Amino acid sequence: MRTSRPQGIDRETAGQLLDGAGGMGSDGLTRILAAATAPGHHAELTREETAVAAFQAHHHGAGRAARSGRLIKSSRPRPWLLTPRPLAAAAAALVTGGVALAASIGALTGHSAAPAPSGASQHPRATQTVPASQPTGTAGQTATASPSASHTTPGQAIPASAAALCRDLAGRGGATGAASPTAVAQALASPVTSQALGRPEFSRLTAVTGKTATVPDYCALLLALPRLPQPALAGSLPPAVLARLLTGLTPSALGTVLVTLPSRSLAQVLSGLQPAVQSRILGELPTSVLSQLAPSALATLPPSVLAKLPVSVLAKLPASVLATLPPSVLAKLPASVLATLPPSVLAKLPASVLATLPLSVLDKLPPSVLAKLPPSILAKLPSSVLAKLPSSVLASLPPAIRAELPASLQARLPLG
Repeated sequence: MRTSRPQGIDRETAGQLLDGAGGMGSDGLTRILAAATAPGHHAELTREETAVAAFQAHHHGAGRAARSGRLIKSSRPRPWLLTPRPLAAAAAALVTGGVALAASIGALTGHSAAPAPSGASQHPRATQTVPASQPTGTAGQTATASPSASHTTPGQAIPASAAALCRDLAGRGGATGAASPTAVAQALASPVTSQALGRPEFSRLTAVTGKTATVPDYCALLLALPRLPQPALAGSLPPAVLARLLTGLTPSALGTVLVTLPSRSLAQVLSGLQPAVQSRILGELPTSVLSQLAPSALATLPPSVLAKLPVSVLAKLPASVLATLPPSVLAKLPASVLATLPPSVLAKLPASVLATLPLSVLDKLPPSVLAKLPPSILAKLPSSVLAKLPSSVLASLPPAIRAELPASLQARLPLG
């Protein structure tokens, strides 16, 4: 059985070792102390995060190693005695603040330092989670993205820190904490902001939108800004994300955003939503706002959604779109609008609605449709049109009107 113990050294010897005096200890201890007190190499300084990670992973083990040294009593009084291993650990920690220790931790513990993750930043930031409703203090305050953010699917749930990240992103574009909503929108449109989106802390935003180009518009909608930085790209946002953002806006903010969208972008935004969401969004807007929306964009909506729009808004839609609406909805439109519809569509309208149409429009209707009109309206039609009607309909005309009919038509009338 081995009973020998490592021989300790006194303070004077330890001081000489730290001063670089050679020959005062083992070669291994001398090399460790020389490495601990030497200036950091370029590779060590550029991989600071590796050293820090290694130190944090092993500092408990190093502490236990330092505590494993035993004080050896001698026959004469001595100051505190230190064994070589804890002396090296303590010296390295005091001289280099732990960085050099982490680099040489394998020599102390028998394990090599863990390598840094691939692609790790050379300037790591502290991670912080900021609720969406809590504003950031300064433009430079950044929330770091989760390592798994890049593996998420576009259209996922909006992270709680998204609003804080968007404000930080606007800060990169020059928007201060007291910036107006318009200034924030301008900052999000800045080229500097686009460059900042390449930083890992903003990967959560890209994970939601699917691509960096749509992040500025996403942030503008999330922060309820009055205009979008890149409205032409708004329709490229995932439909699920658009639905959550638009339905989360107040009617005033929603109307302001939709009105500022170009007709093509508005059509793309609306057509990407489910009919139920379309109806909900448009149903929250006042008629004054709906009237400002581009008719060509509204024309992309399904009939079930269009049928719920105000008559004044429907009146601006193309006839081809109105023709898809049910008769009950068309019946509410002005006669001037109905006059633009094809006869096949008008034929489905009630006689009371047809009676309001101009004679020039009635002339184009088939006899089967005209037969539903009241005699007072038929009496206004020219003989050329009346000649197409059945004899039973002509017989319902007032005597004065029948007397003016051509002889050929009168001959068709029943006697008496």
